[in-house]
Amino acid sequence: MWLLAFVIFHLVAISRQVDVDGISLFERTALAFFAPIQNALSSTADAMVGAWSSFVDLRRVGEENELLKARLRAAEMQLLSQRAAVEENARLRVFLELKPRLPMATILADVVARNASPWFRTISIDKGSANGVLLGATVLSPSGVLGRVITVSPNSASVQLLVDRDSGAAVLTEKSRVDGIVSGFQDESDGSPLLLMKYVPSLATVTPGEVVVTSGLDQLFEKGLVVGTVLRVSEPVGLFKDVWVRPSASPAFAEQVFVSLVPRSREEAPPQ
Repeated sequence: MWLLAFVIFHLVAISRQVDVDGISLFERTALAFFAPIQNALSSTADAMVGAWSSFVDLRRVGEENELLKARLRAAEMQLLSQRAAVEENARLRVFLELKPRLPMATILADVVARNASPWFRTISIDKGSANGVLLGATVLSPSGVLGRVITVSPNSASVQLLVDRDSGAAVLTEKSRVDGIVSGFQDESDGSPLLLMKYVPSLATVTPGEVVVTSGLDQLFEKGLVVGTVLRVSEPVGLFKDVWVRPSASPAFAEQVFVSLVPRSREEAPPQ
């Protein structure tokens, strides 16, 4: 019993001994044993804290990216809307500037439908007899003649385009004053719509680039309206030669048109 008490006293005395750094042997032993465990736990805790911070930061960045994408989409939509408004204003300005120079009274109409057939080419407009539109009325774009009204209802009308194969208009070349009749024709090389000018005398001088205008001889179109420009001239066959004309007005891009309010021929419209 006394021996056990002596041993315990001795161990306590030894544990109370300090080294030169002021740390007891017992404390040094405990530190040596627990330090690696503490370091490992501390590293693990730091790693978990860092991972959580990274996750939070990444989530915040993702939310900010989604917010920026939404703002970018909104800005793009606003830009497109403003661009469309600017283009619409520019187009209307062209129409307003052109209208006083037209040789007849007109009304502005919107194109609401197109016939995509390669041969029977028509468009529909949102103005009709209630707006003063008459059967046979001339329809124009700022760049030239598009066609003529062939059917009309109170609030809409159908327009046969000049590039339709069953259309026809009396024309003449502006420079050489050569008469002819144009009708729709499809270019064999690229399928684009052209006008074929027929009954041109074989001895007449017609050069590419000449402007072609309506002559008014058919009583269908007012005189002096631009139809297109001469593209090429065929070799004479007998008394006549053919002249291909590039139409000045493009029906594919027409969104608004002028419709003449001057009464024209009321002949029967061609079958549709």
